[in-house]
Amino acid sequence: MAYLGNDLTSIVKQGKTVYEYVATAGQTVFTGNDSNSLSLNITAATFVNVFLNGIRLIVTDDYTVSTNTITLTSGATLNDELIIVADIEAATFNTYTKAETDSALSLKANTADVYTQAQADSTFLTPTGDGSGLTGIDALPSQSGQSGKYLTTDGSSASWDTLDTDANTTTKGLYEHAHTISANYSITSGNNAMSAGPVTVDTGYSVTIPTGSTWTIV
Repeated sequence: MAYLGNDLTSIVKQGKTVYEYVATAGQTVFTGNDSNSLSLNITAATFVNVFLNGIRLIVTDDYTVSTNTITLTSGATLNDELIIVADIEAATFNTYTKAETDSALSLKANTADVYTQAQADSTFLTPTGDGSGLTGIDALPSQSGQSGKYLTTDGSSASWDTLDTDANTTTKGLYEHAHTISANYSITSGNNAMSAGPVTVDTGYSVTIPTGSTWTIV
């Protein structure tokens, strides 16, 4: 396969590091920490651009490069600004050959590694277990025509049932309620209400009794 530009195996990440120095009178050697406490990190092979007071210098003619050092041919003037822009090779991309990629992505046609339809139906669709651990996926009973009902179980199968919100009897023998009302409440229009006293309505809250309704406290 042909590529435009560099071959993929030779592509490298590039980064630029900028070093800033303020010269002393006659200074020729620039090394160590710059004005921003950034330590100069270059080698003779590093591609650098060097600027003195904004003017780009010419390598060999105006300066030389060695490990962690820039040396000017002529000494700088006091407070001259020397800027070094270094292109640093960070890392080479890891690449795969076509053969390595084909090998990594190939799929083994091993029938032992796949489910038959019957195995899939049994494993994923059949409810199993006693509720202590999920070993299959229990399907919900049909929801058609079950609006307003709740889901219940007898321990082995699920079903829908109707919540009795109008019950007026109990086998418990007693009804209990709080003796302090700490939320606003409005009796439903057309209904009466009854409480076992004494009852206290907290400060800031109220009980609204519509016209025609009665609240009896016994």
